Amino acid sequence: MIRPIEDLDSKLSERHTLLPGDSAASSVDYSSISKSSQPIISVNKQSDEEASTEDATVIQETPHGFWSVVACLLIGVIVANVDTSLVMATFGQIGSEFGKLDDANWMIVGYQLGILATQPMYGKLSDIFGRKTLLLFAYSLFATGCLWIGTSTEFWHLIIGRVISGIGGAGMTSVVSILLNDLVPLRELAAWRSYVYIAATAGRACGAPLGGFMVDTIGWRWSFLGQVPLALLAIVMVSWKLKIPPKAEEAVLTLRQRFQRIDFLGAMTLAASLSLLLVFLDEAGKRLSTENPLLMGAGFGSIFLAAIFFYVEAYVAKEPILSLEVLANRDVISVYSILGLTTGSQIALVTTISIYFVITLGVSNANAAARIVFGNIAHAAGGLLAGILIKRTGRYKCYLLIAISISTVALLLITLRWRGHTNIFETAYIFPAGFGIGMINTVAFIALSASVKSEDQAMATSGFYLCDNLGFVTIGSLGNAVLQLALDMRLHAKLVDVPSARREEIIHQVMTSIWNIKDLPSSVREKAVEAFVEALQWDHGMSTVIYVLSLFICVVFLREYSLEGRR
Repeated sequence: MIRPIEDLDSKLSERHTLLPGDSAASSVDYSSISKSSQPIISVNKQSDEEASTEDATVIQETPHGFWSVVACLLIGVIVANVDTSLVMATFGQIGSEFGKLDDANWMIVGYQLGILATQPMYGKLSDIFGRKTLLLFAYSLFATGCLWIGTSTEFWHLIIGRVISGIGGAGMTSVVSILLNDLVPLRELAAWRSYVYIAATAGRACGAPLGGFMVDTIGWRWSFLGQVPLALLAIVMVSWKLKIPPKAEEAVLTLRQRFQRIDFLGAMTLAASLSLLLVFLDEAGKRLSTENPLLMGAGFGSIFLAAIFFYVEAYVAKEPILSLEVLANRDVISVYSILGLTTGSQIALVTTISIYFVITLGVSNANAAARIVFGNIAHAAGGLLAGILIKRTGRYKCYLLIAISISTVALLLITLRWRGHTNIFETAYIFPAGFGIGMINTVAFIALSASVKSEDQAMATSGFYLCDNLGFVTIGSLGNAVLQLALDMRLHAKLVDVPSARREEIIHQVMTSIWNIKDLPSSVREKAVEAFVEALQWDHGMSTVIYVLSLFICVVFLREYSLEGRR
């Protein structure tokens, strides 16, 4: 068995009871929890002395009444995810109202900008100012952003509101996971984490139809203004229910002393680097050319600022935002890589599902998008099952391997079998693909938590969400670039017998909007559809290869640790 290395000291008081006056929760001795977590493969037989030491250890228990606290925390998770899918369904109509359809994508980019620029900071800031304070701050920013958007009279005002909402949204999800990591046993964390994932999935599933309904009935502004009361409700409930005593040595710190602990230089260089990366990816999706000054400037600027950031974290910052010691941990790198690669690949698939069925079946966008419900249900089921299995067995690497394998096989089948005449059984491949990524998200979080010391959990969790969002934007953009390149090549090959001038006109129409395909002559339309299907196969093939890479990383580099204690 595994011998505890050291006991938790008294400064980890955030592991104490959440609910004042709760005798059941107060009876738990948190100070005796082991922080040990060694690779399972290196466990040796313990001596009698070691056995007596471990027997004296009291395993941490979830506080009585914790469900009521989690229910309050999930309000913000649901609202943040409703907002994300709501905007993706309505940004085109909102941009049209302002006469800015070409720039409407900035409603999504602005939100992602706010998230990427601030996501890594929430972990360290919550260590400095406290989890509850940062969570309430995030709720307040999100509500402010939604109110700003709902009352905007200029399109650029609206984009500013989206950035503010993104800054708040970054904390509404990551701080909740940090809190769960603090307050429940590691072995039970998977189950609680799966509930967060189910809430997020439910929010994403409801956001798009809700946004469409509001746009068609009372107007798009109320889809944002309506989120303000929900954010305020979350503020009230968390203020009431979440009780976390301050750490002993931090209770006497003044506000000035807390601010002096912040790594401002590291925060600014990281935020600027990630912001330029997002601009680079946005420009790459429009015009990938070395003659594009904004593209080149953003790309080189992002790399330069990233280099400065790592120098600051290594040699200047006293309390780094992202510790290089943590980032150098092979298990942390493995988890971050697996999460970013699989999340991005899944996004690349999901964003093309509607396109595929629209052009092959000629159905409406809403009809095609309804098939994504398979994936949403599977997401929730996969996350829930992973939580149950980890809680019962105390193992996680085998489930991560199974999850990646399931999604890999599903994506391979989609690549090979979606050729334009897809039946209901082949459509159902969406389910195992979604099921696998649901398991991956939950299991990867546990793998990260088991690999990192207690004092680094908040920082590592922020990095976890950062990699999730980086995978979303980078591989999502890569998938779009592959699709556009493959489509251009296949259209030129399919329309080789069409006169040059007319061929270029048709290709421009098809690549501008899929809805232009239905207006083409029947003979040309069939070739355009074939070209689109073949281009989508390239996109899905890319996702499959990335999943295979993730599987390799998991097999070769990720180690498994005991869940009976923390490092």
